[in-house]
Amino acid sequence: ESVKQLIALRWKYKDIFCAFPNNHRDTNITTVKIQGSEKIDGYARYSSDRKQAVLVIPNVNEHSTAAVDMTVAVPIKDMEMNGYARYTITDLLTGKTVVQGTEQQIASFTATIAHNTAGLYMVEATGNRFPPNTYPARSFMTIARSTGRSLYRLRIHSRTMVPRILTPAR
Repeated sequence: ESVKQLIALRWKYKDIFCAFPNNHRDTNITTVKIQGSEKIDGYARYSSDRKQAVLVIPNVNEHSTAAVDMTVAVPIKDMEMNGYARYTITDLLTGKTVVQGTEQQIASFTATIAHNTAGLYMVEATGNRFPPNTYPARSFMTIARSTGRSLYRLRIHSRTMVPRILTPAR
């Protein structure tokens, strides 16, 4: 029955699981750091619109056959999902909401994973997205400079510090 559930989840979120770009470097996958796992880390697959991601958290510990409480660090920045107003993390196997809130509030959560199984967690971003400082529209600083008779604004690209535009101020 659990295999049927996993197959159904794969087809339900096929935009996440069935995206295979021509260049493997463009694959929508990243590592998920886990405290409580002896051998391996989990991974996350995320959608191309950066609003949804599925975290796969395995429990393949060798020294214990019991369920383990694992602390999962959500890689919001690695999935390029940062900047949204709210996030919700849902256990896909039970349908229950694990945590919801801002980026800082969902940065990590605890999951109990049975031995030799994996937990599947959906991360959904909602609300307006606040653009990060790396976008070109915000990566320029404006410096006002007076030359005696007129005021000029010099726009300098913040990464290269190379002047791009010199316009008279209005």
